Amino acid sequence: MTSPLIELIGIAHDYPNPAGAGRRRVLDGIDLRLGPGERLGIMGPSGAGKSTLARILIGLEPPSQGRLCFAGHELDPRRRPDRARLREAVQMVWQDPALYLNPRLSVEQQIEEALALRRPRLSRPDRRVATAALLAQVGLPPDLLPRRPHEISGGQAQRVAISRALARAPRLLVCDEILANLDLPAQLAILDLLAQLHAETGLALILIGHDIRPIARLCQRVIWLDQGRILTTAPESNAIRTAAKPDR
Repeated sequence: MTSPLIELIGIAHDYPNPAGAGRRRVLDGIDLRLGPGERLGIMGPSGAGKSTLARILIGLEPPSQGRLCFAGHELDPRRRPDRARLREAVQMVWQDPALYLNPRLSVEQQIEEALALRRPRLSRPDRRVATAALLAQVGLPPDLLPRRPHEISGGQAQRVAISRALARAPRLLVCDEILANLDLPAQLAILDLLAQLHAETGLALILIGHDIRPIARLCQRVIWLDQGRILTTAPESNAIRTAAKPDR
């Protein structure tokens, strides 16, 4: 059996209770294995814990309990070296690129900024070539390089965000509700892009969302998350039936 790329064992997470004293559990007993190059869908209603799980996967938030292993090594996101290793290998694309793309920077500057984190010694001319190549990899023309986020469409901005993530050469890309603000043609185009990137690079993917249709189109396996627990898991071929009637 192939060793998992990432593995969560007994993950639980609590937040302070906004209603008063104590804490509120948002994840409870999560066990999850993702193989190298696997495409996994995570579904569930609002408040199910999907985004919290994503933040733990990328090392942005340490879990309250449980273990996180990457490529066979247990990592503690509270430790700076482990957190840095996880963030280098796992990149996130968020729902609304307008919230994390700098409105003052051009598309070129946005991608160069991410590229410089991985290859800080790259010369300016080589960095520009690499930036243009990353933009082309997500299907965008070079004439977008000088534009700012408000000068491009939502679908183009999401592609720029994907390009920034690819600049770090991750092994896993976590996409949190990235289709939610796009119309149907733009959604399909982004799904085709993710499928193409997977075919070309072997990149593992996690697609988080509410709608089974795009998730079943891309993913090999789908899990249903509700009230912080995984209720059921299904292969892509059974995903629509499983999402409609989770096995409690």
